[in-house]
Amino acid sequence: MHKAPVKIPRSRKFAPQRSYEYDRATTNETEAQWKNRMKKEWSAKKLKAKYVVLIFHNQDMDKDGNLIALHVHAIVYFNDSKTWTEAQKALGTSSEKNTNMVKRKVDDDTNDADVDDDDDEINTSWSSCAQYLLHITPQAIIDKKHLYNTSELIFDDIDLDGFKGIMSGRLSDREERKNARQKAKAQRAEIVKISNKIRTGEMMIAEAEQIIRFDKNGLGFDALDWRKNKGIFLGDEDDYRYEQIKHNSVNNRPLASLYISGIAGIGKNRLARPLALSCANGRGIHKISAKGKNKTFDIADGYDFEKVAILQEVKGYMIGLDEFCSVFDPMEYSLTNSRHKNKPWLPNFAIFVNSAPLDTFIDDMYRDYFYQVIGLSKRDRHNHSLTYIVNENRSKPEITGKIREVRRRFTVNVHLRHDDNGQLVVDIYVRADEHNYAIIYKSPADYKPGEEPFFLFKTVSLNFADEQSVNACVDMIREAVRHYYTRHNYDVKPENI
Repeated sequence: MHKAPVKIPRSRKFAPQRSYEYDRATTNETEAQWKNRMKKEWSAKKLKAKYVVLIFHNQDMDKDGNLIALHVHAIVYFNDSKTWTEAQKALGTSSEKNTNMVKRKVDDDTNDADVDDDDDEINTSWSSCAQYLLHITPQAIIDKKHLYNTSELIFDDIDLDGFKGIMSGRLSDREERKNARQKAKAQRAEIVKISNKIRTGEMMIAEAEQIIRFDKNGLGFDALDWRKNKGIFLGDEDDYRYEQIKHNSVNNRPLASLYISGIAGIGKNRLARPLALSCANGRGIHKISAKGKNKTFDIADGYDFEKVAILQEVKGYMIGLDEFCSVFDPMEYSLTNSRHKNKPWLPNFAIFVNSAPLDTFIDDMYRDYFYQVIGLSKRDRHNHSLTYIVNENRSKPEITGKIREVRRRFTVNVHLRHDDNGQLVVDIYVRADEHNYAIIYKSPADYKPGEEPFFLFKTVSLNFADEQSVNACVDMIREAVRHYYTRHNYDVKPENI
């Protein structure tokens, strides 16, 4: 025989009470301390409630005329419906009787319907709970209970007029239905707004979760709303990613690769982070670390369609020369091999952070390639530096083209140093395509005047203790990127630059 599903009463409305004497048995608090704690524990924010009204009763008498110990009564309207157990846990009450569920909702496997708002008993019950806070229910008056004043009420996210509306019963329900409609309308508008932002890449799923699941904007969302809409948002994110891949496969993909160098401890990463955040467009940062021993370098590992990637201490020899030229092409997009699968990697900014200067990075990347092209023996490899070998053989087409290709992948070269006065300064260089010769330099100091592959755009001072100084430096680096794209008349440029 089929058993009927167990029906679990649920409600948003509760009229709890707690006793000072009962709580003091475990806390040993004074009356003042207990009152302060109750105000905090039963606040609307703490309980995640639409509103709370509470009052401390200290003039009540029992049937024998003895003074009843200090206790607190309240009406609590939760944002989401709760079972007795859930409410008891949230309110810290000792029993279902002291928790006092009011407007009940039946929750079972087949039905999830609210009790009709027009039910007189239900409405009277909620209004009676509000009236009882002041001892002005008909029965309380008959019992000659002590009458409390409205000035003794403590309101949270509701005012006296709203409380009077609750006590009037019918007015309360009309107002609640009106508020519920307004709340639903505001929530629908917020969900549509979030959905559109995710679809256009302006917002990520994690931020949407903060707004909905944790009700960041105070619109009355809860975990149930998040579960209902999560699938929609995930679909929006899939749409965004699909459109990004399709667009970049057909059109030019602008990728600005920046190289930040300087001695250890000078502050390269401290500069790279605010720079990356300023370009991230709210989609976070993809951090790529140098590969470990006996591990293959995987640039797309952990990539989640962030707009900015930071490559920390990634050496040139860790990336294959052809792979580097393909992945970091400033205009053409190609899939990246990750764990034996081709994956998209579509940041608009790649920020390399290294202690060694840019040309050392290039030097390291070319080493095995040049030895193979030139046919250099292992003995000769130890007798000559790569810079010497490259510069002596740079007339070979396969070498000339590759040197230029790698250097062309970098838009801006940033170098941190201390000037003669010990002041931290940042040299910002912009690539000059017309002087991209097949030469490997040890440092910018070796550039031939007037024929620099990277010309000095600006030197700025930097003080990490001064936020304005950091922001000014970041803005100047971004200006250098803009200058590069304008100078070379590119029809596209990275987003958010």
